[in-house]
Amino acid sequence: AVMAAARGASVIRVHDVAETADALAVWQATEGEL
Repeated sequence: AVMAAARGASVIRVHDVAETADALAVWQATEGEL
């Protein structure tokens, strides 16, 4: 999911929303912009 967001996906379908939200938050804090 993080890789999809990094490549510009606007919608990401996941099974574990909380875990994905945490991963995206870490990615955004360390190197990305959402």
